[in-house]
Amino acid sequence: MKAIIYPKPHCWKYQDTPTPQPGPEDVLIRIKSCGVCATDLHIYNGEFISRFPLVPGHEFSGEVTKVGDKVEDIKVGDRVTVDNAIYCGNCEFCRNNKEHFCLNFRSIGVTQNGAFAEYVVAHKSHVYDIENLSYDEASFTEPLSCAIHGFKLLGVTPGAQILVFGAGPAGLMLLQLAKYGDCSLVVIADPNYCKLDKAKELGADFAIFADRSDHVKNREVLLNIAPLGYDYVIDATGKPEVQENCLWLVKKGGKFLVFGLAPNKSTVRMNPYELLIREITIIGSNCQLYDFSAALKLLKAGLIKVRPLITHKFPLEEFGKALEIAQTSHEKLKIIINP
Repeated sequence: MKAIIYPKPHCWKYQDTPTPQPGPEDVLIRIKSCGVCATDLHIYNGEFISRFPLVPGHEFSGEVTKVGDKVEDIKVGDRVTVDNAIYCGNCEFCRNNKEHFCLNFRSIGVTQNGAFAEYVVAHKSHVYDIENLSYDEASFTEPLSCAIHGFKLLGVTPGAQILVFGAGPAGLMLLQLAKYGDCSLVVIADPNYCKLDKAKELGADFAIFADRSDHVKNREVLLNIAPLGYDYVIDATGKPEVQENCLWLVKKGGKFLVFGLAPNKSTVRMNPYELLIREITIIGSNCQLYDFSAALKLLKAGLIKVRPLITHKFPLEEFGKALEIAQTSHEKLKIIINP
């Protein structure tokens, strides 16, 4: 089969590689759609928990073409998506309902071969029927499940005021979750007017231009909307300089969610006195934990709209164009690879 290979950081190849074969409890899936994620860029740069050589790609859907001897409920021809997170089930974290911290954690497309390829193998327990969803829509199940996990960690209460930094795909899904979570005010901030227009289409009460060279002015504008600050502030940019300024916008007793993936060695300055006096809670959100079913239900019901987030589509052999746009374009939202 054809696949994209990362032999090492900052290097990729489009080449032939052996088609994987399913074990007794596995299924072989022909990839129909796979999203390019910001995490894929971190992996390309040798960051995160990636292992090389690697076939990347972890947001995917496709058609079952072969099943193992012990697979009964999944049939050839089924249209599916896959939970890419794999846990050992035996370590301290797995035995205490914290599997996403598994000491032996593996991930399709991150630590083992993924879906920027014609085929991928997955264990039957990780496979979900997408029913009438399009393959492109179903490829959003993984990133939406991560957004759901972050939203659950915040424990958002009805009537809350919420601010999201970053109007990329993650930020726009978090925005929609907030709207359906009965928040009284949902504000999104981003330095790109095209993305802010999309945020307005998807229900933002305010879509604010945020000049990342003038954080003081940004704070003034955002606090003019919510003078006491926001109950919940979410960073979906992964940029340390943005995260650093989020803290000043959290209401006393409020929460700040670090959702965007920053570079491994980045640091953020904070004022511990302000954290103490204002009793601000800082929460990190690490992937997802059994949130696939909820994500699929929201997608199937049409409550979270993801088609408007797709700005570019490429065949597998044009992965280089997709990677270039992912690294350089300020107008992009979700890039989809259709092998």
